[in-house]
Amino acid sequence: MRINVPTAVLTVVALQVAGFAVADSSAESSAIIGGSNSSQDQLSEVIVTAEKRGQERLLDVPVAITVVDAAELTSNSQQHLKDFYDQVPGLTLAPGPQSSNVLSIRGVTPFSGSATVGIVVDDIPFGTPGLIGATVVPDFDPGDLSQVDVLRGPQGTLYGASAMGGLIRFVTKEPSMDRISGMVQAGIGDTYNATGPNTNFRASINLPLSDALALRASGFVRTDAGYIDNPILGIRGINHERAEGAYLALAWKPLDGFSVKLSALYQDASGGGTADVQQVLQPLFSSHPPLGDLQQDWIAGVGPFSRVSEVFGLVSTYTQDRFNVVSSTAFTTNRYHDAFDASVALASTWQSLFGVSGGPVYSSIGTGIFTQELRVSFPVGSKVDAMVGGFFANEHKDFPEALPATNPLTGAVAGIGERTDNPQSYREFSGFTNLTIHPIDRLDVQVGARATTIRQTFSETESGAAIPIFYGVTTDTYDVPFTSINNSAVTYLFTPSYKFTPDTMAYVRLASGYRAGGPNAGVTGAIPTSYQPDKTYNYELGLKTELLQHALILDASAYLIDWRNIALPLVDVQLATSYTGNAASARSEGIELTAKWKATDKLTVSGWVDLAHAFLTANFPAAANAGGLAANAGDPLPWAPRISANLDADYEFHVTASATAFVGATEVFMGARSDLFSAPDANGNPLPRQPLPEYFKFDFRAGLKYYQWNFRLYGNNLCDRRGVLDGGPGPTSYPPGDTWIIQPRTVGLNVSRTF
Repeated sequence: MRINVPTAVLTVVALQVAGFAVADSSAESSAIIGGSNSSQDQLSEVIVTAEKRGQERLLDVPVAITVVDAAELTSNSQQHLKDFYDQVPGLTLAPGPQSSNVLSIRGVTPFSGSATVGIVVDDIPFGTPGLIGATVVPDFDPGDLSQVDVLRGPQGTLYGASAMGGLIRFVTKEPSMDRISGMVQAGIGDTYNATGPNTNFRASINLPLSDALALRASGFVRTDAGYIDNPILGIRGINHERAEGAYLALAWKPLDGFSVKLSALYQDASGGGTADVQQVLQPLFSSHPPLGDLQQDWIAGVGPFSRVSEVFGLVSTYTQDRFNVVSSTAFTTNRYHDAFDASVALASTWQSLFGVSGGPVYSSIGTGIFTQELRVSFPVGSKVDAMVGGFFANEHKDFPEALPATNPLTGAVAGIGERTDNPQSYREFSGFTNLTIHPIDRLDVQVGARATTIRQTFSETESGAAIPIFYGVTTDTYDVPFTSINNSAVTYLFTPSYKFTPDTMAYVRLASGYRAGGPNAGVTGAIPTSYQPDKTYNYELGLKTELLQHALILDASAYLIDWRNIALPLVDVQLATSYTGNAASARSEGIELTAKWKATDKLTVSGWVDLAHAFLTANFPAAANAGGLAANAGDPLPWAPRISANLDADYEFHVTASATAFVGATEVFMGARSDLFSAPDANGNPLPRQPLPEYFKFDFRAGLKYYQWNFRLYGNNLCDRRGVLDGGPGPTSYPPGDTWIIQPRTVGLNVSRTF
């Protein structure tokens, strides 16, 4: 299916010009920051800062953005990204072993290499843009946030590496000098088949310390009971989790136009085992009865995991008339420890070396990244607003891993098959500019560019009894020499937008994004020592409008993304050497339609539909087939549905003069997808891929607001569907039968009080 620019979008634009929107233009736009409109039958304005130009109405930003309200996530106990990713058109998530979560936007999927979706906290880059393990995605508790912004399409000019498919911004709450305020929440819930209750407790306070100084502090602790059982090890609820964290921000405004914000965000999550189920049994236990739908048969490496994230930021802002300077200094750390069972792959080797068949893998990721951004905004005459800036990142990371051989039932260690130490570094220098030109009334033209230089270093040391088998050497150690590489990338932005009325804008967006390249350490001969950045080029037409006296918001976009020079794992058969090379291309095209309607002063209805087609435009080369990957032009990209949709309705009514009741529901549809690309058969043709079937999910909520009290009952996945996010019994799933599903039916009660 080829999707072209939709005639529906062009028709709406024509109606606007012809006068349909002019009838609504007499009502001036009401830009209300974080509040409600004066009329109860109007929708509240949504404010974003995604373009780094201060606060703007979402309606005025020529970018496809979805804003998720963090307060709603907290009230509905949707604390993990996998709980609410389906509220965003074009966003997909595929969990995996260890702490990895594969995110994609508009089908640009990291089926190899590093992440394709950028992650920032406010404007602080989070995670690793170009290193191994870059698919680690944080699950920041929504209680510390004001909203989550998802920018769809490449954002390489303002946000740099890895934002080639889009960007997720976790926006924290700002301290306020206005008044003392705060919130306390406690809740309890139950998940189908869980071993106990889910609990949560949150508290926050905003303290004005003077007319120029304010402090905001918040903290939370929650427990999620496990609902997946392991009958082989006799453990119920093996995937239980506990998380705790805190957020602290100090804002200082000593002078008019000058402010400083110092912030710290901390979160620590730990649990007892992997959150997946098995549908195919491991050979060692093939005689026992088939597993239930919420059971797994891992025998090794299902021990505890921990994930600690810290974000420290210092932001200074100076504004004088239309001149603005922002300095953002930050340091982030990630410390993740994981275990998973690789006995399927290691059992025979471990049996021959140690006489046991258990093959757990214990891995850690330790990352520290320092970033500094400085940008200046200023007018150039009366027709141009300019922004210029520079960005620096310095990251160090270690990825140690151990593969012991164990007794599968007792866990006793018989020996170390392999131990890996993998220190890496990443250093980036970028300069960027963004000009907004106002050639005539109502017409704005954004022109931007970013030039980046990246230096990476890599080394690796392997040791253990299995090294001669794995690497074909005669010693039990294997060293990959220290490697240092440099590469560069240039991205651009060209976005003309036209305001038909104060509340109706059409835009054309041409933008690009990239992922950092990387080293091919230890290669010899003609194999290149590095691979280059791959890039996306986005061509988009969009329309945003408010109609019916601000009671109806429509947002439509049609896009085509070309993805070039995709990094793939390759093998040189003659040299028997594995490496990474730029050897594939793909395209993603689609239509996104979003609407929100204040039908009455009591009823609000919203929803979206996403029609998309993401596919390869060239066959994988023979070198990729030798590396275990085979695919042909036209094959769909992994985890990319052709259709997905969301429908949401909320009804609110007065019970008494001081009590308001509400009821709401959300229906999600996720279309069928394909899992990872498969290996070739004997003739070099792709084997069948694992299908991920379509699924529906229904959420329900109801409650009462009484003065500052809020009582909310919720039911997430109320019909208890087993929607598959990733994996399954097919040949592309590893280990076989490894399946991640959406959380089973979860119901609960949250009670909160504000002051």
